[in-house]
Amino acid sequence: FITNASAQSRKEVAERISRQLGVFVAADEVITSGSVAAAAAVTCGVKSVFVIGADGLRQEMQLAGVTIIDPRLPDRFDETSFRAIAENLPAVGAVVVGHDEDFNYTKLALASVLLQRGGADCLLFGTNPDVGNRDPAGYLVPEAGSLIPAVEKASSRKARVVGKPSADVILQLLQKIGFEPA
Repeated sequence: FITNASAQSRKEVAERISRQLGVFVAADEVITSGSVAAAAAVTCGVKSVFVIGADGLRQEMQLAGVTIIDPRLPDRFDETSFRAIAENLPAVGAVVVGHDEDFNYTKLALASVLLQRGGADCLLFGTNPDVGNRDPAGYLVPEAGSLIPAVEKASSRKARVVGKPSADVILQLLQKIGFEPA
């Protein structure tokens, strides 16, 4: 099972599919854009990340052995507080952007500062290019593909988007089924 969803972990997705289908689905039978992002980060040697995303993405990063730098951020942007937080944070190996229903200006500003401060050594990953999903009323509700361009613009960087239809997700699928591409 492959999904571009990043808000839930593979375990949570597997449990949902198991309930819906009435058959057991193991977490290792699921690939999410979050698990692909975590694998890509590890492959690039990333040890720590700042995540704009939900708990499922954070869990996938932790399962991959990546440390999450998660400062307590104020709800509203305050330049003095923000500067103090930003100046005291360690460098990160990447900023990872996924589905985040609590996305705000402070997170955007911090991602931008971390990417600028880290230079070429700080990577930018996006979980998936989907701009939105339809709610029950048919309205388009923002998804990661709407947030990634904001971080790209704010930092003057281009994200490596790893979800469907990227080569990263296909590579993870091939490795999962035991095929090593040449």
